[in-house]
Amino acid sequence: MSVPVTLSWPATLPSCVQNWQEENEPVVIRTEMDGGPPKVRRRYSAPIRSITATMFLSNEQYEILRDFFDQALAGGVNYFEFIHPWSGEDLVLRFGAPPKFDTLGPLNVSVELAWQRIPT
Repeated sequence: MSVPVTLSWPATLPSCVQNWQEENEPVVIRTEMDGGPPKVRRRYSAPIRSITATMFLSNEQYEILRDFFDQALAGGVNYFEFIHPWSGEDLVLRFGAPPKFDTLGPLNVSVELAWQRIPT
C-alpha cells in the first residue's frame, strides 16, 4: 500500500505523550453457518492499530495542532510521522477522529488524540 502524503509532526508540538493506548482492530471476519462452528477468515494481512494518546499543550500549541489537523492534514486525510513512545520506532499515522480539546486552566489545554497506525 502506498501512503499518499506523509508529513512530519510539527517540531513545535510535544513529541511525548501523557497517555498512550494501543489496540489492534479485528483482522478476521466471522460468518455464522446453519450448522457447526462459524466460518472464520482473514479480512486483511496486516492489522490497523487504533491508538489513543493524551497531550498537554500551551494555548499557542493548541492553535498549532488545530491548524496542523485542519490545514496540513486536510482534516485527517493526510498521514504524518510520529515516534512511538516505547520502541522509538517511526510510525506512519492518520487521525481516526478530530482531536478533542479540554481546558486545564487559563494557560493549558489537554487534547485527546485518536490515531490509526496504517500498515506499510
